[in-house]
Amino acid sequence: MNLSGSQKYNFEELRNHINDTLLNEQMPDKLYKSVDGILRIINTILITKGDNWASQVLDENGDILLTPEEQAKFTNVLKPHIDSIINFFDNDKMLGGAPLSVTEMTDVATPVGVDDIYSKIINRIGNVNSTVNNYASKYGILKLEKEHDIDDDVKIIPTPINTAISEGVLGLSTMSGFPIAPPITMEVLSKIKVPFRTIIFTIYLILDIARLAIGITGPPIGRKIMSILLAFLELLKGDWKKAILTIVGYYGMIPMLIGQLFKTFLTLFRTLSPDIQNNIIFGSLDVGKSFIIGVLLSIFQVTAPVQIRKPLIDILNKIAERKAEMDGTLEGTGLPERPEYLSPNWNDLNNIQAVLSDKAYICSCEGRQLVAAVNKSAIIRIILEILRIPINEDMITQKCGKEDCKDFVTTVVKEGIDAKSEEQTVPTAMSAAMPTAMPAAMPTANPLTPIKKQGLLRRGLGELGAFAQNSLLPSGGNPHGKRKVRRGGS
Repeated sequence: MNLSGSQKYNFEELRNHINDTLLNEQMPDKLYKSVDGILRIINTILITKGDNWASQVLDENGDILLTPEEQAKFTNVLKPHIDSIINFFDNDKMLGGAPLSVTEMTDVATPVGVDDIYSKIINRIGNVNSTVNNYASKYGILKLEKEHDIDDDVKIIPTPINTAISEGVLGLSTMSGFPIAPPITMEVLSKIKVPFRTIIFTIYLILDIARLAIGITGPPIGRKIMSILLAFLELLKGDWKKAILTIVGYYGMIPMLIGQLFKTFLTLFRTLSPDIQNNIIFGSLDVGKSFIIGVLLSIFQVTAPVQIRKPLIDILNKIAERKAEMDGTLEGTGLPERPEYLSPNWNDLNNIQAVLSDKAYICSCEGRQLVAAVNKSAIIRIILEILRIPINEDMITQKCGKEDCKDFVTTVVKEGIDAKSEEQTVPTAMSAAMPTAMPAAMPTANPLTPIKKQGLLRRGLGELGAFAQNSLLPSGGNPHGKRKVRRGGS
């Protein structure tokens, strides 16, 4: 870039000023105060609903933070954005008392954690999907596709060409050389139709291939024009994600190729079942959390001194003993034992992750009560979420479903009954498909009927409830000092 003398001087002066500012020893303190002031302003807007907020922003000493001139200036600047700020931060979930500073943000009654931010992002993306699809359904190509879904397919041979072919202008004839009668030709050609969506798909595919070809071999201006054109057409179709991945091709060939790769992945991802897509979206967050905990556990396993290692090994052995006793109780009632990975030891320390995120417990009433009791600050909330324990409503629904919670014993017994029912359904289905001459040699398993399930549930609740009362719970099996574990019944 060529700069004139005055421009070069101004650029050098600006760069020196930035360097001096970043190297200033007071920079961290100034940055903290700036962030603190921004948080105080936002929190005051949320509390006051934007009504005369500028005069109510207080500093750490309880004094008014802004001067009258600053109040007027900030009020005028932020006035068009007050509603957006209130809607974005969801004031009903972030109410407090006095304005919050940086350090006080961790003491909010309902702290915001990783799962909350992730859920908000997913919900925002869903809102954008709905908005863009509604617009495209009214004014875009998506509207044409929906209209043609119930209309007749499109003739690919126009009527003038059809007439010319039928009258022999283009010389259609049979294999033996005899001409085909015009009415027959007209009738056959008029039935050659394709769905409207096929035409749209073909056009988009040709444009995408042309964009890649021009971007790789042609001038940059061609790549830029094709990227803008195709992104606009994809937006009209309601596919804003592909439009974003297409428009990045405007900035270079490498961004274009990367965007095309992600477009291919997005297309393949959409071929999956919606419930699988949902599991991948939320499961990818769990994968990241589990990887972090797994790395920390591996480091801890290698570096932990004996003073810390030995007590933990004793605790893990007790957990394994209790798990073995519970498995024995379940087998005594005719139910399968719980998974082996729920029994951690020092050699398989990573099994602790499975224990901490055991669905039967964290989705039980006892588990939810324990989480509610300890979830009192943002730090604890983040730790629980990293351990893959669901905290907010979206994650609870994703992991536990929308049903009301049940006690741990009932959940474990029901889990065993469902597992046994699945085990017996498979051989029953296989035997039903066998030839009729083989039943005598291969007896089939009878699936669990509702009556048998109810009997197993009652027996399992009684046996496992007694085990929990005598072994797992303190004070003779009274977890809360009042309520006893119920024996029998469903």
